[in-house]
Amino acid sequence: GRLPLRLSEMFPAGQAVRMDPTDSIKKVEWNFGDGKRAKDFRTTYTFTAPGRYPVTLKILDTSGEERTGVFHVDVTN
Repeated sequence: GRLPLRLSEMFPAGQAVRMDPTDSIKKVEWNFGDGKRAKDFRTTYTFTAPGRYPVTLKILDTSGEERTGVFHVDVTN
């Protein structure tokens, strides 16, 4: 499918749907907001200093659709 995944009448809110999106994803780019980046679909990252970081995830699917999302991570001591 295309990103983002939307719920429909078949899948009302509150129900879980199992989906492995790896076959539909062509490219992934993470920007951790501190100058570090990653290109792995599944990645782990450790921030080295406290702060509020805007983490950006950009995904390109096999249909050519691109989506970008930003969320903030608050790192404390």
